[in-house]
Amino acid sequence: MKPRNWTIAAGVSFLAMTLTYGYGVSRMFSLDRQEECTVILHQEFDPKYA
Repeated sequence: MKPRNWTIAAGVSFLAMTLTYGYGVSRMFSLDRQEECTVILHQEFDPKYA
């Protein structure tokens, strides 16, 4: 392969890695069902209903 092709492949790989990392970080801070009920909806969590 030519050096230009390696540069393009490295750039695309870096972009894919950055998007994957960003998606994982954004999902790490999401609320679970109980926290969503108490914090956002201001209701008590009912496991039978959920």
